[in-house]
Amino acid sequence: MAVKPVRDTERIERICAPIEARVRLVLRTASLCRSVRKDFNIVTAKMFLARGAKVAALSFTLRELERACVEAELAADAFRAHYGVEFPPQAFELRIVSPFANRYVRSITRLDAANGLLIAAETRGAIERRVRHKIVRPCLALLFALKRIALDLPEHEKDPPIADRSGVKTLANQGG
Repeated sequence: MAVKPVRDTERIERICAPIEARVRLVLRTASLCRSVRKDFNIVTAKMFLARGAKVAALSFTLRELERACVEAELAADAFRAHYGVEFPPQAFELRIVSPFANRYVRSITRLDAANGLLIAAETRGAIERRVRHKIVRPCLALLFALKRIALDLPEHEKDPPIADRSGVKTLANQGG
């Protein structure tokens, strides 16, 4: 299996991290492959450089993403018997430069597995598309929120606010 290129590789290679790892990530769903190819290196480089309130926002959003991915996995597990549709795998060589990046990769891996099972179940007629979307939408929204926080992108009015338990309306615009 050929390794797919990931955008902004030179940016992540310039980081002098006290710890690092190299992983080969194999994904099967198109949306997550596209996300990794386009955004992984820039998002994880910005995560590495995060300070102050941005660290808290990233940590909170990653925790929520991990929770949402576990819920998606549990929901998708019910359809494991319908798995029979094979998606061509795509491999990516990634450099992990922080614990945030490691958590990000684990979440993407879990979401890819769940989404693959759900797409297979949808293809076999076991669930409807709207049900699959209802299961994976929270994870995809949190992936986008993580990107938005890391890259200091503005929130759109249609995006739901990211709120923590202390009542802060949005963590994305606190800077850091």
